[in-house]
Amino acid sequence: MKARARQELIGIGALAVGVFLGLTLLGTPLTGSWGSRVGHGLWQLLGAGAVLLPVLGIGWALAAFDRLGSLSGPRAAALGAGLVLLLPYGIATGGGVRLEHLRADYGAWSASQRLAGLLPGYLAAVVHGALGTAGGALVGLFALSALGLLTVGWHPLAVLRYCERGKRERGKGKRRSRPSSRSLRNRRRNGGSHPRFPFPLSRKNGSPKAHRAPDRQRCPRAH
Repeated sequence: MKARARQELIGIGALAVGVFLGLTLLGTPLTGSWGSRVGHGLWQLLGAGAVLLPVLGIGWALAAFDRLGSLSGPRAAALGAGLVLLLPYGIATGGGVRLEHLRADYGAWSASQRLAGLLPGYLAAVVHGALGTAGGALVGLFALSALGLLTVGWHPLAVLRYCERGKRERGKGKRRSRPSSRSLRNRRRNGGSHPRFPFPLSRKNGSPKAHRAPDRQRCPRAH
């Protein structure tokens, strides 16, 4: 099998798996008894990150058919898998999920604990116990930046670089629009009424009429 055909076949498989997992999360009877168990397990294990599993399959399929530009299928899969963990990790860090909360029965979990899930919530609780809330937030920011740089070449702090670049371009535009001292001297020398033309223009093109001094009348000489 050629590499191109293998890539497209893997993309089709990822799309099918993603659509099936999305249906299991909805709890529809179309997936059967196994589908309902899988959906419940995904909600409990990944929390809000389970919602990104269908998006992961669709993104992988689009990358396999070269619909995402230079983003390849493995990099799209890595990006989706990382977001599946980082999204509920951020919710767990902001919601203050702790290990004792996760040990309770799933029916007694709060809304933030359900959105965090078991695996991301456990990671956030461990990091919080070692580094605190601020440390957990910084670890999440670093992980998101590393994921973006390794997959799509972008990170959240790149906005600062774009803002600085915009300020520099606006500064260059102001300097270019400001007239130089040499041009000001030329305007003063020419009276400041008409601009200087590097070549003669015809009157049909709208060139300014030249101001000619009136001819002096010659007086007849007395004989």
